[in-house]
Amino acid sequence: MPLSFRHGIAGRLHDSAYLPLHILTIFFLAATYASIILVNRTDPGVLSVTGFTASNAAPTSHYGGRGILAALTGILHNLGNTVCGLGGATRESSMICANENGRIKREMQNLTRELRNQYEETLERFATEDGLGKEGASDVAPPSLCHSCHIAKPLRSKHCRIINKCVVLFDHHCPFVGTTIGLYNYRYFYSFVFCMTVAEIFFGITGICYLRHGRQDDGGGGREYKIIFLALYLSLFGLLSSGLCIYHTQLINKDLTTNEHTNLHRFKYLTYDPATRTVSNPFDKGFVRNFLGRLKPWKGSYMLAYCNLDQRGEMENDIDFNQKKKGIELKRDEEETKDLMLNVV
Repeated sequence: MPLSFRHGIAGRLHDSAYLPLHILTIFFLAATYASIILVNRTDPGVLSVTGFTASNAAPTSHYGGRGILAALTGILHNLGNTVCGLGGATRESSMICANENGRIKREMQNLTRELRNQYEETLERFATEDGLGKEGASDVAPPSLCHSCHIAKPLRSKHCRIINKCVVLFDHHCPFVGTTIGLYNYRYFYSFVFCMTVAEIFFGITGICYLRHGRQDDGGGGREYKIIFLALYLSLFGLLSSGLCIYHTQLINKDLTTNEHTNLHRFKYLTYDPATRTVSNPFDKGFVRNFLGRLKPWKGSYMLAYCNLDQRGEMENDIDFNQKKKGIELKRDEEETKDLMLNVV
């Protein structure tokens, strides 16, 4: 509660019984600010040989106020450097964030080179084979290509029009945190909405305690219009953050991204049953393993070779059936090629 309010923390809420409540509120509020810094400072999984630049206020942005966004991103960049440098100002602590982005950058560079080779090979097939994609022309369907990034797009990736690059496990571009949410910074985004929701709940509890435990010298705690107005104002943020937290918890439960959930019909590896309103997802391994996979992302987040084996087998059988129906016989001795193509949309 603001210290300027009459009978605030120095008055009604000065009781030591409220100290844990104040500490928890401050802790989750600090965690909220730390999360929004980390979600901006972490490479989301950009597929680029040149790597990821921390500022997402790119000239290709479709949002107005480019100068303001650039200034805010610069502030977050400096705050991120400060946070990473805390803890005795040791070199080890200051290199934690840089080491994580360095590891992600190297991994994405290697993956990008492989996908760029697949892109060039696919274009070569288009140039050399007559009627690619027609019956009998090829054993496997050609992958989806991104002609902006010159790569064969892997599963669950998408070209973000804001940063103008493809992102692995693309979720969405979030205007609230000002960056693209992908494979490696989704955990910080979820931490942001979760901690903000908990902080708003504690704010609400503190406000209720403030209004209920009035002092006798002010008539039993008469109407405090300022605190009521503040509570209504904060409730708007609480509704927003809690709605996002519930929604993304449901997505994690099914191991879906926002992009997949809003475009279910576009992805062949997802099956939606309108009668039961359920989604069959080969990446779904149960809530606990899905949640741990989001906390520590790995290749299984976007490669079918590491997916739920039962659902992967069902999907492969469906693919075999459909291809046989069209008169296309798969070469059973090329399992490695088949697995590779299953990992590219």
